[in-house]
Amino acid sequence: MKHIANLGITTKEGFSVKQLERFPSMEWGDEGGMRADLYYKNIRICQVFQEGNGGEAIAYMDAKLNEKLLKEVQKAALACLKRLEPNSYGPQGYDWLKNKTPSKIDDGDYEAVVNNIEQYYDDLKQAKKIFKKGYTAVAVIDNYFKVSYLYCDFKTIEETKAYLTEKHPNLKYDSLRLIVNSPNLSTL
Repeated sequence: MKHIANLGITTKEGFSVKQLERFPSMEWGDEGGMRADLYYKNIRICQVFQEGNGGEAIAYMDAKLNEKLLKEVQKAALACLKRLEPNSYGPQGYDWLKNKTPSKIDDGDYEAVVNNIEQYYDDLKQAKKIFKKGYTAVAVIDNYFKVSYLYCDFKTIEETKAYLTEKHPNLKYDSLRLIVNSPNLSTL
């Protein structure tokens, strides 16, 4: 079971996660269940709960949310998911995002925002260890729920793709991100 009080990461859209807990579930194993507080521009908007036993996530929306703020949050959540998950879960990506509107953002979408922030937190933790060894970048290679890291000194994603194409032409991946050592690592 893991508990992180504050992940210390904010998306460009303004989302952050606090009080993240992972606990055992029947479907996904040791850390398959999740509870987290999701914030938008430092305002707690909901607690996301995923039991991890085969059901959907539940987002318990904060009572303080007024209609105007909720619409802003929904619009930002859709923008965040479209930016962070263009190719998730296979070559077709999230087909449902193509036709999704802000008013149709649901509990599972808030869970996806939390999961993206948590994944970046885990990737950043790995990258910081590698930066101490002298590397200036870490490529995060995501292939259908399996994440691999390439320690490198590339400055752009294009350099990374060219290297992978040349050295590992048969490597298939769902998404590729490059974390370059910089002062603004806490922004996703």
